[in-house]
Amino acid sequence: MTKEMTADALPCGPDAKAHVESLRAYADAGLDEVYVASVGPHYREFIQLYRDEVLPALA
Repeated sequence: MTKEMTADALPCGPDAKAHVESLRAYADAGLDEVYVASVGPHYREFIQLYRDEVLPALA
């Protein structure tokens, strides 16, 4: 699997809107629990993005 294939299949990078839209689709489908993980080396930035932008947008 290439980086491009991953980027096409999952929300990647610091665009909080892309992450929110992806997770909202799961919520709209009735799921109430979703696990997320960073697939790159920027773990701290990933956690900060979710803390500051993604999770508040989904609350």
